[in-house]
Amino acid sequence: MTSRSFRITINVDRPDPENRAFAHPDALAWTAQNRQKILRCLYTILVYGCQKRPAGQVQKTRFKDWWSLCGWPVELAASLINKSIDCTALMKAGDIRDDEAGAASAMLSTLQAEFGDAAFTAKDVMAILDAGAASFGTDFARKESADRLLDAFGRLLGRRLDRPTAGTIGKILNNRLVDRPTFVDDSDVAVVLKAAWEKHTSRYHVQALPGDGPNHTTGGPATTETMSPISPISLPAVDSQAMGGDGGHGGDNFSQSAPRNA
Repeated sequence: MTSRSFRITINVDRPDPENRAFAHPDALAWTAQNRQKILRCLYTILVYGCQKRPAGQVQKTRFKDWWSLCGWPVELAASLINKSIDCTALMKAGDIRDDEAGAASAMLSTLQAEFGDAAFTAKDVMAILDAGAASFGTDFARKESADRLLDAFGRLLGRRLDRPTAGTIGKILNNRLVDRPTFVDDSDVAVVLKAAWEKHTSRYHVQALPGDGPNHTTGGPATTETMSPISPISLPAVDSQAMGGDGGHGGDNFSQSAPRNA
């Protein structure tokens, strides 16, 4: 669910921001009074984005049509005032804050650091935890790996993992991590945990996924779809009068692609 929303941080300089002075104390009334102006500004951003869309643009995020219609124009408009907005990065930041996604990332990052691309079993993971518990502060690297794994197991379960066993670890790996693509820590490198049944034992290995980050697509070369003629995503370039300034009458230029009753 985290990739369906953006996290917005409100910067305040006091512990009771609800009691500060507001320029518009009644936000709903102000919005209703300025509705026409607000909509004009929003449509200006959207139309400008349609006009300036690069040829063969590849859609981003899991919501392709939304990004093409709304996300990309906002990114473009922000760049005009020297601001950087990346919807993909914002969604990924939300995923990182998600506890289960963060636990999966920490788990696979640690397992990859420990075993590389070599196969391992739940008993091998248990050995790391045992070695960390037995280090008594003498091997800080080993204890850090063990603590990170224990913390990740606990977050995946939603509770602290007390008295872990190889059987418990195997169940968590199979039920929560196997075949779940995950970014490695804070990078764009994606990996997945694969499992194979061998001699009555599950053997795992961390497999790197092909691609160059979250925008990578598989299944052949990218193709450009022909949009519906009434789709606002595929509006043709229009002259500057269509941007407004004459009460919006310039919008008549869209009639060749978007019938009025559309």
